[in-house]
Order: sequence, then C-alpha cells, then structure tokens
Amino acid sequence: MKRLYSLLLAVMFCFMASGCFSGNGTLTIGENGSVDYEFIFVGDKDVFGNEFEKQGEALKNKLNSSAKIEPYKNGSMSGYKMTAHYPSIVEYAHNLTSEYNADWKVKRVKGWFFDAYSFEFPFRYEQHFKHIDPRLEGLTQAMLATGEMEIKFNLPYAADSSNADNVTNNNKTLTWDLAEAFSVGADKDIQVKFKIWHKSHVIITAIVIGVLILISIILGIMSFTLDGSGRIAAAIFSVLLFFGALALGGISLYMISSTPNFNDNTIITKATQKKDEKASKTNVKSAEPPPVTPAPSTGGTPKTSGPLNGMDLSLGNITIGDTTEKVRSVMGSPGRIVTENGQVHWKYNDIDVIVYENRVSEIISSTSAASTPRGFHEGSRISDVWQTYGNNYRHEKYGNLDLYEYPITSNDGVPCLLRFAVRQGENTVNYISMRKL
Repeated sequence: MKRLYSLLLAVMFCFMASGCFSGNGTLTIGENGSVDYEFIFVGDKDVFGNEFEKQGEALKNKLNSSAKIEPYKNGSMSGYKMTAHYPSIVEYAHNLTSEYNADWKVKRVKGWFFDAYSFEFPFRYEQHFKHIDPRLEGLTQAMLATGEMEIKFNLPYAADSSNADNVTNNNKTLTWDLAEAFSVGADKDIQVKFKIWHKSHVIITAIVIGVLILISIILGIMSFTLDGSGRIAAAIFSVLLFFGALALGGISLYMISSTPNFNDNTIITKATQKKDEKASKTNVKSAEPPPVTPAPSTGGTPKTSGPLNGMDLSLGNITIGDTTEKVRSVMGSPGRIVTENGQVHWKYNDIDVIVYENRVSEIISSTSAASTPRGFHEGSRISDVWQTYGNNYRHEKYGNLDLYEYPITSNDGVPCLLRFAVRQGENTVNYISMRKL
C-alpha cells in the first residue's frame, strides 16, 4: 500500500511538473554503414530520487557488449547515458541479444550499387512493464503520458519507407513516440527500410559506361576515314561497344530501381537467426541416426572424465525433466512465455526453456553465459567439445550449420539428444541445445 501511495504522489508531481522523466534513444548510421547508439534516461530527482541512476548501474553489470554506461544529469533530472559504437550494421545486429531485443530483426540484401537494410523493432508494453503490480498499472500509464520516450534514427540517405511518427531532414531523420503508445498499454513497432550506397561502385560503373561510349564514338569517326575491311571492322566494333554501354546502363538502372527482396534468409540479427534455426529443428527426429563421423584427434587429456549421463542434459542450472516448479525456484519467473510451433517457450535472459506437461522437454542457449556441466558454452571450440564428450556423436548438416548430436538418456529414463551447432566454416559453437526424443 505504501508503494501505491508513493506512486500516486509521484504521478501528481509529474502532472504539476509536466515532464518528470525522459527517455530518448538515437541511432545514427554513417555513410560507411557504421552505427552509433545513444540512449539517455533521466528523471526528476524530486520525484524519483536516485532510482534512474541505480537502473544505470544495474544495466552496467548486466550488459555483455561494447556499450558504455555513465551517470548523466540534465538540470534537475538525473539518470544515465548509454553509448555504443559499431563499425558496421552487421556487428550492431549481432549485438542484439538481450531479452528486450531478442525479437528484433535486421535484414540485409547485398548489391553492387547498394546494400539494402530493413529494421523491424517491436516494442512490447508487457515486456517493458511486466514487473508492474496490476494495481499500479493505471498510475504507471498516467505517468508515461506526462513523460517523454522517443526513438530517433539518423540515416545517411533518405529512407525508402518507414512507419515513423515524425519525419524531417528530407526523410533522413525519423522519430517514433513510445510514450504515447505505452501510456495506453499499447505496443509500438519500429519499421524502416533504407539503403547504404556504394559510391565507389557507382562511380566505377559510370566511368566504364562513359569509356565504352567514348571508344564507340572514336571508332565511329574512324570508320569514315578508313577503307575496305578496316572501315567495316571499325563500324561493327563501334556499334557493339555502343550497345554494350546501353546494355550496361540498362542493367545498372534495373539494379538501382529494383525493390530488395527481404525474407527470413536475409536476417543478420544473431539472436533471431539462432531462434529461427532452433525452432525449425525442434521437432525433427531421425528414424535412423546416420553413421558416426569420427572426431579429429586434438591431443591432451579431457577436461573432465566419466561417461555421459543425465546430468549432461543441463544448461544454465536447468536439467531436462525438471518440473516447472523447480525451474521457477531456480530461475524465477520467465521474462516471457510464448507459443512457437505449438510449443510453450519460457524465455529467460540466457536460455530458452521448452515445457511439455509441466516438465522441461528442451533447453536452448541464448547467450554464452549458459554453460553445460562440463564447462562448454556458445563460443567454445568444437575441437574441445569432441575431446571432452568423445566421438560417439552423429553429424548432420542443416542449412549453413553443422550439428553434432550426442545420444544421452535423461535422469527419468527418456532418450535425448545433446546438440552442439557450429556455423559452417567456423570452429566455435554457435548454440547448444538438448531435447527429449
């Protein structure tokens, strides 16, 4: 009850002060595709005290990326500022792995003249305010109505399309108002498509077309000064080069004006890629396992000894066959509970727990923080996995992944598979999963 009165008093102060907190995120993309992100979250100290500064300290301890967090003050408001720089959009997309952006999608279609990008960022009210007491939800929304929460994109070139609430600077500065949506308990989606142009490729193509046309003109003039076969040859080459230049120009114009085809195969967001790959493979069960592929010898002694057993079907302190009650006692309440492909997923920061009949039937890693009992996690070398777990695995290819799966019987006597997925051409673990057959 005390908390209820405190929030009610805070709302009254907010209405009188008109704007007692502010949350502004700015994503600036350079012409070379670099990304600079800044997020400033501050609140009036008379209303919130040091609460926002504490949130910044908590974030600093949780983040596992290149982001920097520091205290920030703006007049009577104080809080924190988070900044991050990424040399490319691809690297930025690979860092979108937290619980708040696991469903965000960045798609890329590569081309000669430009790379086309599509950003799809869903902001879910329930996700950001899931810990709010139901009695306080109305007051929280009233407070949001008095504050400011905006996301801004600064693009190097005009956006091809977007659903921004406000567009300025010749369609290069796009702004979305999250407070307006959150104040009524609604969701907000950020969608924008744009291009990063390869100016050097445009210039090279223009020069080649210009040179072809110039040589064509020179040969055409020469054909009038030559006799016999020389005249015919010069005329033919002049015509061929001229039409070659026209064809190259037509192809270039088509490539520039064509609409990029964004689909699931163009997703470059690491978290989303892994989620889609895992989901599509969740229900696949082979009738007969393929022949065992012998693991290469790596020398040395194993990190741990002993045969594989039911305890090897553990990830992030959760084991296949655990009850949902145990999961909650160990992990707490899940960040989200969603249904994907007919299965119930309990989403935590580092693992995705799939539940069937109140027991854990599958676990999938989401970050490198989730480790197996033998100390392996995303980013571990697959050669070390072979050395420790042995060569009694089955090898299967799926898309651009090599899957190494160990048959293990769970503690409750059910046949299971422990999987280490490796992206082809790489030698480190992309994700770990374990499931009942």
